[in-house]
Amino acid sequence: MKLKPPESIRKSPELYVPTVLIFPQYWAIMLLAPDNTELVFFAEECPDQTHDVFSSFKDCFFENDFFSLPFRKVFVVNYSSDFTFIPNSIDVKHHGKKILQYLSSEKGGVVLHHPVEGMGLNVLHRLPEAVYDFFSRSFEAPQFIHHLAPQIRYLATKSRDAANKQMFINRQQHEMDIICFHKGKLLLANTCHVRNLQDALYFILFTWKQLKFDRSKDSVTLAGETAENNITAKELQRYIQNVELHNIQDFPSINPYLALTSKEYIMSFQTVQSS
Repeated sequence: MKLKPPESIRKSPELYVPTVLIFPQYWAIMLLAPDNTELVFFAEECPDQTHDVFSSFKDCFFENDFFSLPFRKVFVVNYSSDFTFIPNSIDVKHHGKKILQYLSSEKGGVVLHHPVEGMGLNVLHRLPEAVYDFFSRSFEAPQFIHHLAPQIRYLATKSRDAANKQMFINRQQHEMDIICFHKGKLLLANTCHVRNLQDALYFILFTWKQLKFDRSKDSVTLAGETAENNITAKELQRYIQNVELHNIQDFPSINPYLALTSKEYIMSFQTVQSS
């Protein structure tokens, strides 16, 4: 896949921050200019059944020489259901890998960690070793971010002033994120594998019951892939009074919500770093 970012990046690559998003069904690349708070370029690819997502991105990488430019920073967003949160009081460098290995049935790979800003937590997540090695060789000191961190930061600001409990759903074809807040405090963040609508409804309503949400006072907001959201919302309205759709028009993306939250996260992070 031949990409056509603006030629200006070749003159001053140190002004730009590429962010690669690796998701189960597709990958995306965003080119950001934090000093101007701009999204300069965006592209994505959903490979056919003959290619996996990582192989598809590698093909694109070798076909486009601009990836070798000396950018300010490179971020990689890892969509993974193999993760956990631990409080900042635990020494993540010494105990993080053991904790994730104890909690997870998956073995191998590289265990990574980073703070979830404003929550007093670190997120531990696993990345396949081949993926980690490729990005570490291909870019200078890339920063790996778990996909829930941008969502949590984005949603925490939206829920801070709300009196009720709020559930946010990022619905995709075979995955679904559930993130719950009360007055800006994170109650739960989880990623579920879903095969169909019935799976999605089960996980949403089970979580709603476990957290003792009120069907008439509290709310659920659906974002992600629009077609899936419309169907899910209609079914949820049978059980929950306040069901909303969060439609985003800023990105011509498969999942504009994930693109937007990742952009806002990287922009704010880079603004703090450079100030």
